[in-house]
Amino acid sequence: MSLGDCFRKLGQFARANTESQQALDILRQRGDGRRVAACLNSLGFGYHQLGQFERAVATFQEALAIFEGEKLAREAGLVLVNMAGSRLALKQVETATTEARDALVKLAGTGRARDMALAHDVMGECFEAAGLSSKALESFQLAREIFRAHGGARDQANLARELARTHIALGQYGLALEQLSESAKFMRRIPVRGLTETERAKFLAQWAQVPVLASRCVERSSSLAERGFLIIDELRAHTLMEALQERATGSFDPRWVAESEKSLASMEALRLEIDRLSERDDQTTRIADLKGELEAQWDKWEDQERNLRSRDPKLGELFSPKPCTLAMAQDKILGSREVALVIYVLGEPNSFAWVISHDRVVVVQLEREATISAAFDSFDRALRGSQDYTAPAYALHDLLIRPLGLPKSETDLIIVPDGCLGFLPFEALMDSGDAGKGEGRARFLLERRVVRYAPSASFLVWCAMHPLATEGWSKDLLLVGDPNYSIEQKGAFQDARRGSLGLDRWKRLENTRQEVIGIAKQLVQEHEASVSYQLDHLERNAELSSSRFDLLLGQSATCARIRRDLHAYRIVHFAVHGFCDPETVWFSSLVLASDENHDSSGYLTLAEISHLRLNADIVFLSACDTARGQVIKGDGVKNVARAFLVAGARSVVATQWDVDDEAAATLASAFYEELLTRGATPAQALQRAKIALIERRVTRRGAAPLNESNLSRWAHPSFWAPFVLWGAP
Repeated sequence: MSLGDCFRKLGQFARANTESQQALDILRQRGDGRRVAACLNSLGFGYHQLGQFERAVATFQEALAIFEGEKLAREAGLVLVNMAGSRLALKQVETATTEARDALVKLAGTGRARDMALAHDVMGECFEAAGLSSKALESFQLAREIFRAHGGARDQANLARELARTHIALGQYGLALEQLSESAKFMRRIPVRGLTETERAKFLAQWAQVPVLASRCVERSSSLAERGFLIIDELRAHTLMEALQERATGSFDPRWVAESEKSLASMEALRLEIDRLSERDDQTTRIADLKGELEAQWDKWEDQERNLRSRDPKLGELFSPKPCTLAMAQDKILGSREVALVIYVLGEPNSFAWVISHDRVVVVQLEREATISAAFDSFDRALRGSQDYTAPAYALHDLLIRPLGLPKSETDLIIVPDGCLGFLPFEALMDSGDAGKGEGRARFLLERRVVRYAPSASFLVWCAMHPLATEGWSKDLLLVGDPNYSIEQKGAFQDARRGSLGLDRWKRLENTRQEVIGIAKQLVQEHEASVSYQLDHLERNAELSSSRFDLLLGQSATCARIRRDLHAYRIVHFAVHGFCDPETVWFSSLVLASDENHDSSGYLTLAEISHLRLNADIVFLSACDTARGQVIKGDGVKNVARAFLVAGARSVVATQWDVDDEAAATLASAFYEELLTRGATPAQALQRAKIALIERRVTRRGAAPLNESNLSRWAHPSFWAPFVLWGAP
């Protein structure tokens, strides 16, 4: 494998082309025509992946001329397949069709079945682009038959998706869903955690198209809702549920876990060997033998799983969890008439929203993803910059909420966002219809409905079916605030573009001290006079413990101390700096103090968080950008908040952008007043705390009276809207 091929495998196509261009110059000097053409084909593929389609076509043409000159039919046929794909991207359908036909002719005599399948596949895409759906269906079916005998799981999954698209064009929505279910079946056989980050992103981007297709089927034929829901929720939940199931292995007999893991690893090795041998002409018999062995192992694994389930139903669920059906979602999370689940599916040329309540399912067609993304960008800039937000708030409400036709009785919204909507605080949207009703200012969605967010319906059902071990709680709250950032530490966190991120780059957040102390005072019992006194006289680096809370300040707020007995708290509250970089998302962090030996960086990273063992009902992240992160198309947002869900938290209050520390302290105080004193759910408590800021009627226990000018500023959604609640209610 050349260096260029290595970079292509990693998805770094610009770097791959740089390496291939250097290799090409050397090969031209040597006069090695065949290898020059092979290098040109690789370059063309790279240009296609980079969106440089015209350049890709020109490069493919040069490679084709060399291969045809040397009478290399197979190589020329594969170049034609690639070139037809680039022509389709340029909407040169007629030329692409001609090239696909030529590819079929050249490849027909080579005996390479998989190559023929690729040619039939691109032929089908050409017919589809020309509006010849029946002919496209014939080509895709020919490709599928070959892939069934000679292709891997990804080949068959991709073909099933193309067949589904063609069935939709023919109005055959039930058949389309059958193909999408087939795609999901093959997807389950591909272990996502075994892929590189780039491979995973590419893989999930392909699958992001499937929920759009499934939604279109159900929007056209509502009787297919149950089948469509299974597809979209399974794909949306796939990687998070895989992480939760993997995390749960700690509670089972490791010998039983090892049995199934060993079988899965063996099957994956067989699949990879089949994929490798498929490139060779002389391995047909060996491939057939391996496929027979793979099927036998799959049957054995299913028998093993059934045996494990009979021994321990929880263990069986770990390796083969029951899919979340529509009926399960309606029973477990939508039992109340006040609750509605809204699942957004963004795509082109249309997006969709699933509106599900205890007794109905409606799929609504929305504007295309590009239109919604542009409106989101305007709103996001306005809120993050404390600018006038009314026009984009109206626009997004008209795009995302008004078409849903929600009855007033459904006052509790659970939103499963998609794409950029993972960064949108829906609570701050406003109905332009209010302006003409003489109600003064338009009301925020927050003032009409309780809003919370979930990564998928499956996650909420998982939470309902796996209650927390409340007997493991020894205290209500762990409070962490005002870390000491002034001490220089060894092993400072390294960022490839910024260099060393020592803790001394972070300013002290003095209001976080008052924040956690004020929350602690809400938990002090009448007989704990000494605790009240200590809270009023705490030193900079204090650690204080009472019957209901532990409080860590200054130098006590270290990563090492946080990890200790973390499962023993019902609620964990951080009032610290947050650090997020979407390009290096695994290093997104909560910024704490370094330990006593100064050997750690003080950064509690996303990667570390996801491996913690929590038993928390709520994690409150009063820190910047903890709900911000990297959008993985088809999978959601990878961020600090999601890492805490993986670690075992049922719900997480996180932030979409930088927050004002005094406003954050005030909102947090109001949140705990509602939660601990008035018995509100976390979602209700956050809603009421935000409304208190909007209406300027907040106070902070144990703190000086709030400045009136601050109260006026905090009514702007840039101060309260970044706080969002993910997870169970």
